[in-house]
Amino acid sequence: MLRILKRWLVLVFLSVASIAQATHLVGGFLTYRYLGSNGSNSQYRVNIYTYRDCSPLDGGVKFDTEVGLCVYNDNKTLYTSYKAKLISEKSVNPVGNTSCPEVAKACLKQGVFEVNITLPNSTTGYHLKWERCCRNTQTNLIDDNGSPFQGQTYYGYIPPTAIQNSSPSFLDMPVPFICAGDTTTIRNRVIDIDGDSLSYRLVTPWQGGQANCAELPRSDGDF
Repeated sequence: MLRILKRWLVLVFLSVASIAQATHLVGGFLTYRYLGSNGSNSQYRVNIYTYRDCSPLDGGVKFDTEVGLCVYNDNKTLYTSYKAKLISEKSVNPVGNTSCPEVAKACLKQGVFEVNITLPNSTTGYHLKWERCCRNTQTNLIDDNGSPFQGQTYYGYIPPTAIQNSSPSFLDMPVPFICAGDTTTIRNRVIDIDGDSLSYRLVTPWQGGQANCAELPRSDGDF
């Protein structure tokens, strides 16, 4: 069985400050599952898991009812786009062995988006992306203008069609807050239905925030 390195963007769940209006997303990930092929096309089910701060200070921002999934060729040119619909929303309990007082008063909700996509067979593969503003306010993510309104980019890579691949999916709830000077344990347990070996690394995330599929962000030569 051919082993491949599976890469997808994971938003790190680290927050320190209070929540401001319209700054509600905490993090999440994108995953896909190979459904089969009809000879010239292959089908995948794509799910986007995202978490939002539902504390009273978040301004009442809700999950979108649908989000845009962008699909790019391997040369980074846009191939097509899909609409992924919100299929579930639920409250979840933050975890982590931290004494940070933010955890005790945290309100966290999980939203799951889903769409089935059909792509022509390819010898180079495809890149999947979804971007959204705005992250919850945090003192460790301030841009050059002093603004806390950072976005998020969720990413997945589908390898050449000859590799009938499904991506890993996280099993654990995130740690949404880590206070300065505190310690915690972050578990990155995942399941991979193909049984492929996995590797982890910390990378500089893409800021995100675009409302369209015009561009695939660059990530310091990762791809």
